[in-house]
Amino acid sequence: MNFLITIYHGIINNWVTALATPHFILKLIAATALFCVALFTEVIGGAYTKKNTTAPSLPDLILDRIPVLNLNFLYVETMGALMTIFGLYQLAHAKTAPFVLATLSLFSLIRRVFLILTPLGAPKAMPAIFGFKSHRTIAHKLFQGHGDFFFSGHTGLPFLFFLLTPWPPLALVFLIASIVMGVAVLFMHVHYSIDVLAAPFIVYAIYALSHAVFT
Repeated sequence: MNFLITIYHGIINNWVTALATPHFILKLIAATALFCVALFTEVIGGAYTKKNTTAPSLPDLILDRIPVLNLNFLYVETMGALMTIFGLYQLAHAKTAPFVLATLSLFSLIRRVFLILTPLGAPKAMPAIFGFKSHRTIAHKLFQGHGDFFFSGHTGLPFLFFLLTPWPPLALVFLIASIVMGVAVLFMHVHYSIDVLAAPFIVYAIYALSHAVFT
């Protein structure tokens, strides 16, 4: 218990120290504003994609040769756990919070642009029901839109967590998770192989761009 109290006080002190710096506050406000723009774009862009995606299913060299597996626990629960772990870790590191928030927002914005520009039809064997339950409206809009294929968020986001995590043991967990998620969404047939294979390259470019702009 004393150990947890020490950690708690350490986190609070880190944030108090960071918020005492005007430059940090300005960066945090700018990052929060960008996050709000990204959130708005996700909702509006998701509705646009759902309305305008009429493309047929496409052949895929990998998907056409592998079975469909039910790995929904990875798609939902495991992904949620990774996001929670990353969020808690970053919460303890106030100094990098503006950069991390801005990078995640940029990831969301660029991915949404890609999704609008590439209205792919669903893979032929994609399950009719997967992911979040239909009554979880907010989760559907933010994390499971219609026609969300290129590029794979389930592959790209853990890879971005890997790039944003300076502690090697946890960074390795995120890197392995990115690979596992990539394999999982292929076996679930909820992404084309190009969605998965392109994700790390695009995400690294997003990270490099964010590093150049926000640091």
